Amino acid sequence: MTKTRGSTSFLLKTEAMQMRTWLVGVSAVALAGFASAKATDQDYPLRCGDLFGFTSAVPKGRADADQLDTSLNAKYWDTLGPTATPSMFNAMARSATSEGARRADEITSWGPDGPMAQEVFEAAKAAIAAHLRTDAGLSTELSGLMAEQLKGVTLIQTAEDYVGSYISHERRKGNATGEPELTVQAYRSYQSSCGRNGLKPNAFFALGSVVLCPGLALGLHDFDASRADAMDAMAYTLGHELGHAIDSSVWPQAYAGMAACYRSITQVTYIWEPGLADEITADHWGALVLARRLRARPAGPPSPEQVVKIIAYATDGYDAPQSSTHPPSQFRVNQTIARHPDMVGLLGCPGAGEPNPTCTLRGRLPTTASG
Repeated sequence: MTKTRGSTSFLLKTEAMQMRTWLVGVSAVALAGFASAKATDQDYPLRCGDLFGFTSAVPKGRADADQLDTSLNAKYWDTLGPTATPSMFNAMARSATSEGARRADEITSWGPDGPMAQEVFEAAKAAIAAHLRTDAGLSTELSGLMAEQLKGVTLIQTAEDYVGSYISHERRKGNATGEPELTVQAYRSYQSSCGRNGLKPNAFFALGSVVLCPGLALGLHDFDASRADAMDAMAYTLGHELGHAIDSSVWPQAYAGMAACYRSITQVTYIWEPGLADEITADHWGALVLARRLRARPAGPPSPEQVVKIIAYATDGYDAPQSSTHPPSQFRVNQTIARHPDMVGLLGCPGAGEPNPTCTLRGRLPTTASG
């Protein structure tokens, strides 16, 4: 998913053209061990070698999100001429995003038993906070500071609330832009991540809050996901965005061991540049939240095959064209998620060990003399 903090470094911009080469190199290095494992163990599940191949093949059963987006564009945006004033744009944006959210809720028909975002959000926050207190890779002082920062993060669920928060933030900074023009900026900021009508299946971290696009629940519905699966997939996304409140750009010292681990297993020095590292650390927290929820299901954890589907729901869009601020999708799914120490067992994959290294806050698992 996305976030809006900071700008892409010059190094990342100049090295963006190397991403395709990097993907090939990372795939070869990070997945080399799986081939040897399968050669000696005929029961080694293929999903453990290329989880991304399985998740990217999970189809959506319907296209309600796209159809609704198209109808709202025709109703609102196709009628907005080039001479529209800021006030006209704001009225259009308010109407389009409000109707998008309302109709998305009607389509999913989850109602009061649906994926209650606030509940999922608070549970995700609690899971990360609990882990911070026990992670061996963090000092007591550092984990306390990170937990305190996490505590202040709130959830924004509507475009209108985001616009209000954006304007308040800008006014506190001394921005004296006129109200209509500043409101345009706020809506455009929201739309850059949530889409014109708020229907992009996404969430992002901004203004000290996790912003949930209404399109995320609709996108999960398009997969024909059950309520339980939808809540768990949403938990991954919210956990990822909460992770941005404590990611490597905020607390680089907390991830020194993880940074060394990823540089070691990929042999790519710029993997820990701003942007890439921030997303990897956010993926780490998203995977932790998802794994904790799956293990806590009343009937017990789902089967590895069902876990694959839930990860597919959660990572919807990871097969889109990559930017210089996100690692390749194959790497994010096959390494950061699939090799997360809390996830390997749920997937029925071998635990940490050579040739399947796992990167944690305290470094590479298992720790070996060679690193």
